[in-house]
Amino acid sequence: MNILSPVIIIDGVFFQINQTGIARVWQKLLEEWQKSNFSQHIIVIDRENTAPRIEGIRYYSMPLYDYREKALESDRENTAPRIEGIRYYSMPLYDYREKALESERLQSVCDQFKADLFISTYYTTPLSTPSILMVHDMIPEVIGLDLEELCWKEKYYSILYANRYICVSQNTANDLLKFYPHIDKSLIDVIYNGIDETFGTASDSEILEIKQKLGIELPYFLLVGSRMSLNGYKNAILFFKALAQWNDSQKFAVVCIGGEPELEEELSVLVDNIKIYLFRLNDKELNAIYSGAIALIYPSLYEGFGLPILEAMACGCPVITCRNSSLPEVAGDAAIYVDEYDVKEMIQAIEQIQIPIIRQQLIQAGLQQAQKFSWNIMANQIYLICRDMIQSLNTEEISKTRFSLLWQEFRKEQIKVEQLQKKQVCQKTSHVEPYLEEIAALQQSLELVRLEIEAMKTSKFWKLRSLWLKFKALISLHF
Repeated sequence: MNILSPVIIIDGVFFQINQTGIARVWQKLLEEWQKSNFSQHIIVIDRENTAPRIEGIRYYSMPLYDYREKALESDRENTAPRIEGIRYYSMPLYDYREKALESERLQSVCDQFKADLFISTYYTTPLSTPSILMVHDMIPEVIGLDLEELCWKEKYYSILYANRYICVSQNTANDLLKFYPHIDKSLIDVIYNGIDETFGTASDSEILEIKQKLGIELPYFLLVGSRMSLNGYKNAILFFKALAQWNDSQKFAVVCIGGEPELEEELSVLVDNIKIYLFRLNDKELNAIYSGAIALIYPSLYEGFGLPILEAMACGCPVITCRNSSLPEVAGDAAIYVDEYDVKEMIQAIEQIQIPIIRQQLIQAGLQQAQKFSWNIMANQIYLICRDMIQSLNTEEISKTRFSLLWQEFRKEQIKVEQLQKKQVCQKTSHVEPYLEEIAALQQSLELVRLEIEAMKTSKFWKLRSLWLKFKALISLHF
């Protein structure tokens, strides 16, 4: 299968890392693009067959093709579309300890296909190909994680490298500017996530069927996704504390979908007399579970978007959440809001949501709110950004800029550090000192280059250059 110009490389790295909300977002985008001609310009880098197979989407991955254009024996059953005239190499699983080598590998793929644009599903970067970065949240920065950890350093580097940014909520865009003020605000676009057509109000028979299948006998409250997560920011403990103090709690069950396979000890000690279910369900089953719940409980301290809220509303499931970060953007007026730390407010909310007239008002408001979000709209808006960016940026011109050359120098120095660190691990203790000295010297060089890159991106010159590229794009559209 031939790939049409312009070419856009998408690194499907997040499918390797986790099958959470971000993976769902990217799968839905690929499915939407598959329905249009845009898919003919896309190549998805698949890390050892971790990406979902979508008919009509091209993949770069899998075992080596030989020059006789026949698949190796181990690849006989792989039916993913291939691109004619391309020799395929296996793309290894992502290893954040080899971040600079990753950039080199990704640039090699971009060069092989003469890519005009690179997009990562997480925080990977090439060496010179222009990049759009989709920012799903600013959780590490907001909740105070150690940003010097390798995985979060790569987020910083990808933000520094990107030419344009897509944020999934206005709150995420605001936080991006707050923590990275060097970014030109005009380069940020806010595009909301969508809702799958799978999610809708299930029938009474479908709800009864799933409850019988899972053995759920009591009316139930619903938790979807992680219950605690990093530094406990998912904040399910607020709900469990409310259950521990609520007189009627034993009349109800709690259904947890996703998250850790066992209930966290700090939660279980609060509800040892309440029936708790933990399941992993497909979308059809999840749809029925949403539809049959008393409410979705989503008391997070921070979210980049909050996809379960949208799914719940589409299924006619009332929502209890908190008025922080992006949550009001998603829930609008269709939820009961509680203070993140107020147990009494949570108890009042779970009682209030069972009052028939209030419940019905929330259900109707939620159904209307959910209609505002669409994967098709999201996919089309990203397509338009890609088109405009390709028109305004000349890949060859960008690859020769001082910034690009500095970035390549920075990554090359990082490669040296990574290789020396590997040697250090392999050598005995008595042979470590020379490597430590060399690593320290290289890291000093890295810091100087990093500061120069950051200074360049924050300079007035860089902003003027951005305005000039936009002006060029407007001229090209009219003449």
